[in-house]
Amino acid sequence: MRFAATQKLLTFLMAAAAATPMILSGEVGLPVAVGFGVMLAAGWFLEPPLVATVRYRQALAALMLAALLVQVVRMVGGAPVARAALEYALILLGLKLCGRNRFSDYQQIAVLSFMQVIGATIATFDVSYAVGFLLFVVLCPSVLALAHLRNEMEHRFRHEDTVEGRVALRRLLASRRVVSGKFIIGTGLLSIPVLLVTVALFIGFPRFGLGFFGRLSPTNSMAGFTTEVRIGDLDRIRNEEIVVLRFEPLDANANRPDRMFIRLRGAVFDVYENDTWKRTPQRFWKPMAARGTHYSLDNRPAPDGSPGYSIMLESMSPPFLFLPGGTGLIETEPIASVGLLKARKLEMSYTGVIRYEDPSRVGIRYRVFLTDSALPGASSNNPSYLVTPPRTEPMAELARDLAGQGSDAVRARRLIAGLKRKYSYAAVSEPENAPAKGDTPLDRFLFSRGTGTCEHFATSATLMLRSIGIPSRMITGFSSADYNPIGGFYAVRTRSAHAWTEAYIDGAWTTLDATPPSDAGMSRAPPSTLAMVIDAIGMRWHRHVIGYDASTQVEMARTIAAMWEGSGSSSSLFEYISWKLIAPICVVLVLAVLGVRVLFRFRWKRRRGGFERRVMTRSALKATAIYMEFQRRMARLGLERKTNQTPNEYLSSLVALGVDIGEAPALITRRYHEVRFGGSGFEEGEIEHLKAQIRGFHFDEGSIGMNAGSPK
Repeated sequence: MRFAATQKLLTFLMAAAAATPMILSGEVGLPVAVGFGVMLAAGWFLEPPLVATVRYRQALAALMLAALLVQVVRMVGGAPVARAALEYALILLGLKLCGRNRFSDYQQIAVLSFMQVIGATIATFDVSYAVGFLLFVVLCPSVLALAHLRNEMEHRFRHEDTVEGRVALRRLLASRRVVSGKFIIGTGLLSIPVLLVTVALFIGFPRFGLGFFGRLSPTNSMAGFTTEVRIGDLDRIRNEEIVVLRFEPLDANANRPDRMFIRLRGAVFDVYENDTWKRTPQRFWKPMAARGTHYSLDNRPAPDGSPGYSIMLESMSPPFLFLPGGTGLIETEPIASVGLLKARKLEMSYTGVIRYEDPSRVGIRYRVFLTDSALPGASSNNPSYLVTPPRTEPMAELARDLAGQGSDAVRARRLIAGLKRKYSYAAVSEPENAPAKGDTPLDRFLFSRGTGTCEHFATSATLMLRSIGIPSRMITGFSSADYNPIGGFYAVRTRSAHAWTEAYIDGAWTTLDATPPSDAGMSRAPPSTLAMVIDAIGMRWHRHVIGYDASTQVEMARTIAAMWEGSGSSSSLFEYISWKLIAPICVVLVLAVLGVRVLFRFRWKRRRGGFERRVMTRSALKATAIYMEFQRRMARLGLERKTNQTPNEYLSSLVALGVDIGEAPALITRRYHEVRFGGSGFEEGEIEHLKAQIRGFHFDEGSIGMNAGSPK
């Protein structure tokens, strides 16, 4: 591959790898991200002599200054300083890619790319950062080596700025002989020590905070879990495949179906006004009492062998815990503060919603133990649990017909069964302009359409229960999880968002779900294998990198100490490693290396003609060695070759000096070119003959003579 093309390709790959995590983090504005993409694409086609003109470079400088002024104005207007700086660094990188001309430009691109990597460490903690960082470290040595070679070329041929020098430089940049695949691979291998040092620093550097990474800006709110919910809000996130949390059963022998139907309780809504559910403003959140890192919901410890789950919850707003029904004990991972480990702070509202501290916005890891505990939250003293909106008498009459007579438990069961029998589930909510009878979404659902989403069923059930005197509230959470056999965990995605009802019956809150099962044709296909692999990598990244904190360091230190003393098992040290995930990755890497090697061998045979041509390559090396020996001999005789002279120019300069050089130097120069660049080989005994002539060079009255038998 040509030198210039190789340098451009590797430089653009490095810049794209470094900038991608920053763009995906969302910390840079959409105009800046799109602008960088445009500059990246345009820079690929912008080449000298256009980029070398004075006006073009002045225009680039003006754009850099204008971008700086815009960012300064934004900061004065209240924009975050860190975000403005990150955006400006990305703009500089894009403009520099559009102005590549000399080696210094490539060096500056490498520096700006490194700044993107540094910025990404505070802007994102997704696995995209790991991929971008790895690619940057692998490509950077090759880019810097090529920039250094370009510097040597420019220093040699541009210092006099002659036509001959510019032509020679263009030939070198277009040459296929300057760099090879082995050169790229060799320089890329220099990244291995860098990666090893990085891993060592990461493992050994003391952790004094919550994890190693953190988001720069607040986490986006998720529809359906904020302060208010309109019917149809959950539909917006059901069409997405975003993973909200991942969990694993604590029992290693537990049955693991492909899809688990598990109700994970999240937000509680108690006020219904203007077709919108709202949460009563929480003035006080009561800190939960902790025993170490354990929080009990029913003031009793979990018995040994209690079923439960280990959960890793992504950062979201608001920071609510999601708990399965029957949770009696919560165990959180300890965090480090001022060098000390402490329990994670949890708080509970009077409705039983639990929130956690998330200052670094990296989510939380916790374990739940199922003890058949009652649902958390205060009693039914809240008056809003019986409030129904005005003009709902038809709905109340329908509720009385469905519920009939009897105890609260019997009436609630009949009402829920009647809703499931009378109405059917629809995948999406009704369009806004759908012609239907009634003024509200509930009227159209109950008396016209007869189909609706879980929000229609949950809202109808909650309000109808209130209309017959049973305190109730609406709950939003998730209802199912897909098993990932590659990572060995269950993934809960936004598409499983769900709404249901909690009613206060016989002195306790009871879960009631009026939503009927969906048709078989409406069920979604399981995630693809590629999606599961990516999710498995993300799971391990979050657990072992994002969640790597002081408690993990202490646990690893104790394990190593136990192994050193002979009282521990080496297997415990590898609990952090998922061989089911690492083994396929290692196999893929080995196959990739072998594939690259086979490709280079194939291309080498095509271009060089197989084994015989490789023998000629060794002859070319010998020809170079002979010519270097000739140069050293001539230098000792006072006729040193200048660094900017080609072999033919050097030979001509000797003739111009009037020195009788004989035929030997011309023969050596000619054979050097024929073997080194022409592909021919040496005849038997020719190498020894040429060396003997070089040893026989000597001065004789202002001329150079040859005496093969008497070398000087």
